[in-house]
Amino acid sequence: MTMGTLTVAGTLVRLLSERMQSLVDRLADAARTDPLTGLLNRRGLTERGDIEFSRARRAGQPLAIILCDLDHFKAVNDLCGHESGDQVLERFANLLRVRKRGLDAAARTGGEEFALLLPDTDGVHALAVADRIRRAMADAFSDDPVPLTLSLGIASYPQNGASAAEVMRAADAALYAAKLGGRDRAVLSVATPATPAPPRTRLRQVRPARNPSSA
Repeated sequence: MTMGTLTVAGTLVRLLSERMQSLVDRLADAARTDPLTGLLNRRGLTERGDIEFSRARRAGQPLAIILCDLDHFKAVNDLCGHESGDQVLERFANLLRVRKRGLDAAARTGGEEFALLLPDTDGVHALAVADRIRRAMADAFSDDPVPLTLSLGIASYPQNGASAAEVMRAADAALYAAKLGGRDRAVLSVATPATPAPPRTRLRQVRPARNPSSA
């Protein structure tokens, strides 16, 4: 009887332990996930970025990040309501899922801002990816009550910085340049040749094709 009781007690303890661990894992995943889109949130992106940057440094491989901002998104909320705005964010999140590779990480970093982390990818190739996403966005939302476009900023390791924070700042500056340049474009931050002075950056833009009929 004593052995049977101990066996049952041991089984219950094991089951409770497994359930507790499962709950902890789910809570940890929830803390790293955006509840609306199911993508990583800012915290999840930061943790994934730290891992990928460490791997890139060890392997001597490039790593790129694309920052995305939906142009004039406020007009969707103002004209169509916040529920429609949420649907737009979910649709764009799905677009990112389809366009990214399995090893890439997509995140919603706040509001209408998103990010895509691309291991083993340099800035030039990331720029091409960004422009494909920009064109796909314009096509997918062209018939909406508020046709949305996308501005993107791109930076890469090691060209634009030696740390995740430096590369993120370069990508953010490139995104700001895309906004100032008229939106609906992708801008790549390109490091200048090394000099004794602190490094500066110049920007390369991909502008939307001009409509010949409007010339």
